[in-house]
Amino acid sequence: MNVRVFTFGGAMMMVSFAHASPQAFQDEVTASGPVLWYQMNEQTGNAVNHGSLGSSHDLVFQGSVGRDVSTYAGDSAVRFSDPNSYGESLGLSSLTGNPTFTCEAIVRLDQNGSAGNWGPFLHWGGGSTGTAVYFSVSSNDNTSVYTGFYNAGVRTSSVGGDRWVHVAWVREGGNSTSDGTTLYINGIAQTVVQDPALSPGFLNASSINVTSTPFTINRAANLFGTRFFTGEIDEVALYDRALTPAEIAAHVGASGLTCYADCDGVPVLNIFDYICFGNAYSTQDPYADCDGSGVLNIFDYICFGNAYSAGCP
Repeated sequence: MNVRVFTFGGAMMMVSFAHASPQAFQDEVTASGPVLWYQMNEQTGNAVNHGSLGSSHDLVFQGSVGRDVSTYAGDSAVRFSDPNSYGESLGLSSLTGNPTFTCEAIVRLDQNGSAGNWGPFLHWGGGSTGTAVYFSVSSNDNTSVYTGFYNAGVRTSSVGGDRWVHVAWVREGGNSTSDGTTLYINGIAQTVVQDPALSPGFLNASSINVTSTPFTINRAANLFGTRFFTGEIDEVALYDRALTPAEIAAHVGASGLTCYADCDGVPVLNIFDYICFGNAYSTQDPYADCDGSGVLNIFDYICFGNAYSAGCP
């Protein structure tokens, strides 16, 4: 726990906050044994795969991706703002059929950004129903997260934009598209609904048969230029098993994203976090529902104030 002193309006404020180093997060990811892990910190060239599949699955960038983008934690990320820019792995996926896996990423989605049809944080598989995995934004919604397969899966309501969040999808293979999925945002399991924009929207387990293709970010093999999101992405990882809730919690705890009061994503609590919260409240951003009641009111301001006073609970 650190203590910082700030001056606002002539008054001195002493604020404590917790902020885990990127190394702590990387230690947790390493301990969980990913098969793919793109740290996204290369200024040029391919993104190195630090997972067990090795350099045969390094990620090649195409188009005008933004490199060396600063993150909340002081490392760097990649920005996608162009539907024709993407990353593609050199090697093919071995996670086929109806597999068990976990995907995670740290993302900052543009609140007012454009999005195509299910622009992926990570994708692999074919171009027909049930043959591809989508860990992505939802259709034409840059702040809603989708987890599922081609033409069938579930989505969240808005997770908010213009802030860094940790997103993780745990998939228990052998299930239908309505079972076996847990989607976490900053370590909290989300309520999800069947994506209404998809047809059929639901698939039995026997209809899920993911095929082997390269892994891609910000595109899908069958619809080039229409599968995209706008925002930054960092620390993309894939595991060939279901991570436990305790492992997800450990990853998020080490990421430095567990501080609710750190609204603006800068690891220093000050008046700008209050301004950020007020903006979120005025735009009905789900983040502003601090007390979890589902209704934004004065109690959310009280809740935020208590979180701020406590440092970073």
